[in-house]
Amino acid sequence: MAWTNAIVELRTVLSDGDTDKNVWRKRCLGFVNGTNVLFKTFENRRITNFTTASAPFGVFVNGVAATITADDVESGQFTISAAPADGSYLEATYIHRWFIDTELDTFLNNASQWLQYGATYANIADGLQDAAIKYACHQAYQKLAVKFALHLSSTYKMEDVPSPEVKDIQKSYESLSDQYKRWAKESRDEYYSRAGQGLAPNRAYAFGSIRKP
Repeated sequence: MAWTNAIVELRTVLSDGDTDKNVWRKRCLGFVNGTNVLFKTFENRRITNFTTASAPFGVFVNGVAATITADDVESGQFTISAAPADGSYLEATYIHRWFIDTELDTFLNNASQWLQYGATYANIADGLQDAAIKYACHQAYQKLAVKFALHLSSTYKMEDVPSPEVKDIQKSYESLSDQYKRWAKESRDEYYSRAGQGLAPNRAYAFGSIRKP
């Protein structure tokens, strides 16, 4: 049977489903000076659209829900109806995801080629699907590390350098990528080595001696 739920399985392992990444009252990026109306959430690829969001989701100025007139969920940028006064603070509650389906599809197809099953993952054998998921996770975290580094450099200015703890997130993604690649190899080798027997011979031989008459 064709492997039709691979993307759903991959999202489950990555914890990247529609309800997995819930951000609660997080500060927004942008100048609060009484005239600026353009702001941005740190995370992009939001599922929550602020123009239609209802409580508890949305943007809040000094704790009060604000009206949003435009929202680009892909980039995270939104437009507020009235510029917050100088000294105000903006917070937002929303759900976001790391990847879109086409990216996950690419990771799985790459896993299929790595397993030498061709350009598409649909026909990967049941016993190798675990290895494919782990290899796709390796690629996902690898891309996430690069994306996070680029996102940091474009989001923060030199006078607002992120803390070492934030930079450590990128390193953790790189570490997870390496770990999932190792797990993928182990899962693949387990499948091909007859239930973990490694390079054991196909036949066993018993050697003995013949007693002289």
